[in-house]
Amino acid sequence: MRYVYLPLDDRPCTTGFPVQLARAAGEEVAFPRDMCEKDYRAAYPFEKALAFVKEHAGNDVRLILSVDQWCYGGLLQSRSMSTADEKTALERLEELGKIKACYPGMQIHAYSVIMRASISTLSQKDIVHYNDMTLYCQLKHRAHLSGSEEDKNALAEVEARLPEELLMHYLGVRQRNHRVNAACVDMAKAGVLNTLMLLQEDAQIYGLHRLEQEKLLEQMGKEHPGIYLHNGADEGGCVALLAALCRDRNVFPSLAVEYLREDMGEFVARYEDRPFHENLNSYLQCMGIENTKQADSILLILSPDAHGQGDMTDDVQEMDTSELRRSFAQKAKKHHEAGKRVYLLDLTLANGGLPGILQSIDEEMGLENLWGYHAWNTTCNSLGSMLAQILSDMLAGKKNEGFLWERIMDDCMYESVLRQKLRRMVMERGEDPFSLADRNRAIEELNALAAQEMEKWPFFAKMPGSWKYSLPWPRVFECRAQCEVKDRSGAGKTF
Repeated sequence: MRYVYLPLDDRPCTTGFPVQLARAAGEEVAFPRDMCEKDYRAAYPFEKALAFVKEHAGNDVRLILSVDQWCYGGLLQSRSMSTADEKTALERLEELGKIKACYPGMQIHAYSVIMRASISTLSQKDIVHYNDMTLYCQLKHRAHLSGSEEDKNALAEVEARLPEELLMHYLGVRQRNHRVNAACVDMAKAGVLNTLMLLQEDAQIYGLHRLEQEKLLEQMGKEHPGIYLHNGADEGGCVALLAALCRDRNVFPSLAVEYLREDMGEFVARYEDRPFHENLNSYLQCMGIENTKQADSILLILSPDAHGQGDMTDDVQEMDTSELRRSFAQKAKKHHEAGKRVYLLDLTLANGGLPGILQSIDEEMGLENLWGYHAWNTTCNSLGSMLAQILSDMLAGKKNEGFLWERIMDDCMYESVLRQKLRRMVMERGEDPFSLADRNRAIEELNALAAQEMEKWPFFAKMPGSWKYSLPWPRVFECRAQCEVKDRSGAGKTF
């Protein structure tokens, strides 16, 4: 069996994570290595994507494919009409169907993004329009549901603030992307796509995306095996690839799930549009994972507190008391002593996890006994990559030490501590943190900051290898964290 991967874009989370986790499970994956050579704002040319898939196609292939890459050239490009109009995008899907017809034994596991509730933020000045577009989408949906004058008037006010050209372009892109998603559903129902994940990117309970989802769900029908719709985006490659590996190796994974705050996942996370437990159940079903208390692996979920989920980009400080963190850590220790492989999904905040819980776990059970930790970006970004790591570990039969520490370096240290400090540093010298003029200087400053901050948390002394940070794109939102561990082939490699 051969595994071929066309990723959403070239970021570590979309390209690096899936390839690392598959490699740790003993599987090499073909992917377009030249994707990282382009400017991140430019589309990966469709001609190259087509040539790559044709070169590697075959009846023995499992093709993991990002529809947004295939049709538009990447995630950022999916929010613009600059790379493909509707006709072109649909023609590209037809090309995929032709390849499948040539190799009927090839399985295609696709994932496609339902457009976020706003625009991209490629510079500091985009934030105002980003916020107004988010509000516009919410009010448009609310006015549709209520018909009230209050909602209509509020909608008119925000619409007046948005440049007409920007709004018309945004709505045109939404329409194109929705029709592409509808075409994907038809392809899945026809058997061209073996599985299809429709991933709702950053959104809220109200928004234009909900109207699109309703139409897609109606099109899918009550019986839609192999088609899933839930929150997420960047984790799609991890989920599809590791689920395919398990199916092909006839591995039927099981997992115990426990909520540390005992809330049963009733919360709705920031940037998501449904209760967490609904997303969890959909991911488990999509990946073929049975939720059972008898499982050898346990996923401990640290939900937001009663105030709801905050956002780490707002520079949030530690929220739980040391006593409460200790009680959570003691629960983890109990499962470890019972012989469970313990994984921690920290959802207290969006866009990062606070280091206090890791320090408490280290003090109570030893951080070296934790198998996995995820807390990056949105809740479902973390959930999907965590479940993929759990499957990878099951297939490998051992802990992925380097990947665990890379997640601690990134999700906890970078997103909760270093990013805000680095952002302030670059802004103080007049640079835009969304578009760095001197990325190399920022990388040097980042590594110097990291060395200082790690000294403040004793658990970092247990990191088992050398480490370094870099910035894959010329902005501070995401980093690439690398931890080199001996006798390990998965993490620590640059893709």
